[in-house]
Amino acid sequence: MVYVALQVLLCPNSAILNALLTLLNEREFDNGIIREKSPLLSVVGASNELPESEELSALFDRFLFRQYVAPVSRQGFKQLLTLKNNDQDLNVEQLSLEEVQFIQNNANHIELSAEVVNFLVELRKWCHENQIQVSDRRWRKIVHMLKVSAFTNGQSTVSIWDCWLVQHCIWEKPEQVELVAEMYEQYCGKAVINVDNLVKVVEVLEKEVGKLPKSTQSNTQVDIYELKVPKTIKAGVINRWFKAENVLCNQDEILCELRIGIETTGFKTEVIRAPTNGKITKKFKTETHLIQNDEIIGEFLTQ
Repeated sequence: MVYVALQVLLCPNSAILNALLTLLNEREFDNGIIREKSPLLSVVGASNELPESEELSALFDRFLFRQYVAPVSRQGFKQLLTLKNNDQDLNVEQLSLEEVQFIQNNANHIELSAEVVNFLVELRKWCHENQIQVSDRRWRKIVHMLKVSAFTNGQSTVSIWDCWLVQHCIWEKPEQVELVAEMYEQYCGKAVINVDNLVKVVEVLEKEVGKLPKSTQSNTQVDIYELKVPKTIKAGVINRWFKAENVLCNQDEILCELRIGIETTGFKTEVIRAPTNGKITKKFKTETHLIQNDEIIGEFLTQ
């Protein structure tokens, strides 16, 4: 994956700005008299002050997600002084280029719900009333971002809850951040996301899951099987479940169909069959959900 970090001095320079806008818009770079394609996927920018001129505002508009970072607090200043440099690479999971392309291609097929369309219409009106400028280009980027969010969460349509991300995309000044968040809460309800409650729920569920054996056997010869994506599949999606949960089926019956490959056309399919007579007790992945090799997508109980 290719990332580019940009540091731009806040002084208008048409040549630099035009080069950057071409790079951000068309993913092309003017190398002398030759315009070359750039394998650019993501751009991260940082600035000590916000742009005031119209030229720099055009550049600022290209950055979809925005995060304001305040100076170190009085309580954290001592920790800043004693902070040690860490030259070790971050041990984080990264998406491959094929996975990024797969998500981009399939996210385009996600639809906006009527509720989401109404919210975005009201939000645009609200931005105009509060003198927050959001270009048509930015609204299109926001829609694509919402589709990616829905697809990677295994949804077939964008829901109003995906729109929680929009508050990080439309503000122009730090003092507008809280104002935008309040608008979303007023539209959708105060208890949109309660992080503390979510953490407690996850902790309880993890403890309960930890008590469940991956494979159990009793005198009645009842087994629980893990339904896994074949190791030969690098990436794909659940194309269709043929059997609902707790519905009896016979050995070798097709339980679900997987769609593999990163192209929107000409893709291949593969099926997962029932290991024996029994039923699906739990599905961990829904239809259109992104999957990878050897991933557990459900549990199957024998009869």
